[in-house]
Amino acid sequence: MKMDWNKLVVALIATCPVVALAQDTPADPVAEYEQLLRDISGLQARNALVQRQMQHELTDLRGAIEQVPELENQLPPLLITMVDGLEQFVDLDLPFLQQEREDRIANLRLLIEENLSDAQKLRRILEAWSIEVEYGNSFQTEQHPVTLPDGSERNADIVVLGRIGLMFQSADDEAITGLWDQANQQWIILGSEHRNPIRTAIRMARNQVAPDLTLLPVPAPAP
Repeated sequence: MKMDWNKLVVALIATCPVVALAQDTPADPVAEYEQLLRDISGLQARNALVQRQMQHELTDLRGAIEQVPELENQLPPLLITMVDGLEQFVDLDLPFLQQEREDRIANLRLLIEENLSDAQKLRRILEAWSIEVEYGNSFQTEQHPVTLPDGSERNADIVVLGRIGLMFQSADDEAITGLWDQANQQWIILGSEHRNPIRTAIRMARNQVAPDLTLLPVPAPAP
């Protein structure tokens, strides 16, 4: 609706406070009228600025709304790609917590087929990626059999030093000590001089002893 500014001026004048009779000099109606015109001009300028800002925001909103169908079509294949990438990452990583990590990926594949919103699926997949990232700062142990170079298996305590290395000590009386050779994808046996440091690292990871400086063998990075 178009504003009648002349009527607005009349209305504003009508609402102006009455000048006190005790004043020596009566108010100048012409000066008041000119001041009102200046006020109205300022309001018009501000209104025009606000209108331009709102129009700009509305244009951005319409553009975003128009992109929603395209994004909705792109998200499902992106979710599958993210799970595939996570699985490949785990396959190429050090072999720790294998069952837990493989189960997580299997659950994500089932998640993709569930009747949930893509936003919920994306959140769960990002959480799985976040867990994998945190493993890089982990210092923990696990127990499971390791296959030695001669093909025999030994139950072992394994210490996980983030993604720096995996080291083990067999749980039998021989206390065979070794580490994971990522380049050749196998466990290798170390000399007896590494037995006590790795045993200490295992106990520290279990909070059985206080953290302390310990020299451990670090495997060469895979080419």
